[in-house]
Amino acid sequence: MLMTRYSIKTKILAFFNKIGIRISAFPKRPVASPRGGLEGAVPSGFGGAVGFVGAFILLSLFSCSSDDDGGGRTSKVERQTVRLYLNIPSSDGTRVSDPGQSTGEGIAWDKLAVMIEYPDGVPGNKNIPEADRHSVIYVDKTDYYAGIDAQGYYWVPLDLPEGKVRFYGVTYSKGEGAQLETAIKAIDASDDATMSFASLEISNDYATANGTMDVAKFLSVATGYYKDATGRRDFTVEQKAEWEDKDMPRMTLTRLAAKIDIQWDAANAYPEYTDVKVENFTFYGDNASTDIASSGKGRLFPDLCTGQENKILGGKSFLSVFTSPISQRNGRVYHYVFPDGVSTPKIVFDLSANHVKDDNQTENINGNYTFNFTGGALKKASWYKINTTISGLSNINTSQDITFNDGSTQTTDTGE
Repeated sequence: MLMTRYSIKTKILAFFNKIGIRISAFPKRPVASPRGGLEGAVPSGFGGAVGFVGAFILLSLFSCSSDDDGGGRTSKVERQTVRLYLNIPSSDGTRVSDPGQSTGEGIAWDKLAVMIEYPDGVPGNKNIPEADRHSVIYVDKTDYYAGIDAQGYYWVPLDLPEGKVRFYGVTYSKGEGAQLETAIKAIDASDDATMSFASLEISNDYATANGTMDVAKFLSVATGYYKDATGRRDFTVEQKAEWEDKDMPRMTLTRLAAKIDIQWDAANAYPEYTDVKVENFTFYGDNASTDIASSGKGRLFPDLCTGQENKILGGKSFLSVFTSPISQRNGRVYHYVFPDGVSTPKIVFDLSANHVKDDNQTENINGNYTFNFTGGALKKASWYKINTTISGLSNINTSQDITFNDGSTQTTDTGE
């Protein structure tokens, strides 16, 4: 939940005014609170005529307050101001390699959500505002690009309770991301220890209307989470004599979508086969599935899946806008999808041709062919390219296993 804290400062000012001592407003340094908005930093001194007397009275006020809420729990939460550095590479840096002109992918987003999570909770009384387990800060794209430093980082000063914290981030478009934002806000509003930003899902119909995908917006969904050089995800907010830039957390967001790309050439099937047609490509999120009723969902952070999560990646026919026949004998089709971290997909396509037999009679052959992906689930920001040669249709209605290593290109032959 988001709110701005004024209560302590207001009560202190009211107290001094009541006893006849006037002080100027506390000096402010804009910092983003995980409770929301911008708020003044903890005051480092007083202005005006209050001087030593005012400082002494203020210290007395705090020293007389109890740190125990009566139930044995402390009501005091120590806080530190930490800079979170964010980097969202441009389309050139996150682009899933693709020939042709850029569609503006990588920059067609409006909003950045920075998600803050204390996996073990915040030390102290859970009833005070500072002790929320989950919180979110939103940044507009214009503010992000206006605030980038010389190293390409945008930084957010965060007023955080001490403890172990995790950071997550996602970029999205305001309209298309409404469902995603609702899910983020539901976790933000919860103190449930079983809920985590790490498990957030996103529809594979994102930025799709009337069967047409806005490719630039789909490819502009970028996600990331903080981890240190050893892969440790927890960042410890603690008291230091001085926080230095090298101590601050840094987080890079990269493209979420994976690309399935198939290019075929049927020239070797001629002259024994004529009028060879390759069409109707269908993506199945799971290689055991026959369902394409739903495109299913991906996960914002698929690499954080343990492998025990449910398979949520659905099936979908390749959209015709992505099909690019080069000639009657060869062509190309591709498809974008958000990985779920656990599903291993398959691709099914139709094959047809006229076969010239030895007696010069011609028979028409129709069927399908299947590529089974093996070697694990799809990875984010990866390009899976298959170059296939169609030498004939003798292996019609069969399948072939394809193993990818880090999105490498695979070359196949459907057989004579």
